Amino acid sequence: MRHFLYNLSYKYQAFMQGRYGIDELNIFLLVASVVSLLLARTGVIFFFVFQILAWVLLIIALVRTYSRNISKRYEEKMKFLKLRNRFMAWYKIKRDAWQNRKTHKYFRCKKCKASIRVPKHVGKIEVTCPKCRYKFFKKV
Repeated sequence: MRHFLYNLSYKYQAFMQGRYGIDELNIFLLVASVVSLLLARTGVIFFFVFQILAWVLLIIALVRTYSRNISKRYEEKMKFLKLRNRFMAWYKIKRDAWQNRKTHKYFRCKKCKASIRVPKHVGKIEVTCPKCRYKFFKKV
């Protein structure tokens, strides 16, 4: 039995040689597929749509895993990571703003759209953006 499993893993490694494999985007697609299948099983109104979506996501993940076009898959992964990082930065700002809501207030710079944190209960202050040095007055 051990010899059989060893041969099987060796053949799989040989098969995967020169193929893309699994990355963060594939993991995301697989998790989204499982979530979609679970939603389809709960009997939600659009269960058929969730089931189709789950299968499409699963097929895309498998095609990406066994693809030999490594440069194209790498570009897709980088676009996904850029989008994910933008979302995570937005989420971090919102989370911090909620956690510090009693002691600080958050503003957006009118020029560069950066998020600026200032202490509450100070009155009218001059806020200076740390990125672009734009100055504006705000009542806190």
